[in-house]
Amino acid sequence: MQVTTDRSDKAIHAGKLLAGLPPYGAQIIGVVYRDEIRTGALVRLANGREVECAAGVLRNIPPERGRPEIGPATRVRLPEEMIGRLDEIASQRGTSRAATIRDIIGEYLAAN
Repeated sequence: MQVTTDRSDKAIHAGKLLAGLPPYGAQIIGVVYRDEIRTGALVRLANGREVECAAGVLRNIPPERGRPEIGPATRVRLPEEMIGRLDEIASQRGTSRAATIRDIIGEYLAAN
């Protein structure tokens, strides 16, 4: 099966309709065509990786090896309710719990 992509302005518009809700920080950059039926948006994630997204579901993400070097680890104890809410937000954004915590703290610090 041949996979083709289109990065034209028209494809970017079509990709917005196909993607559903892309992850936080992601940018729709075109369309991925697998065959006449299976089509998805070409999405560039915040980390620069390009993946296919259809109806809010990411596909074809190769497994990452190891953890990215971000900074020193910080441990925090959180109530169960807060962890549940963080997991909901992470799911909506398509990121991990840790990335969501970093994003929320970064957004707060930028605003204050």
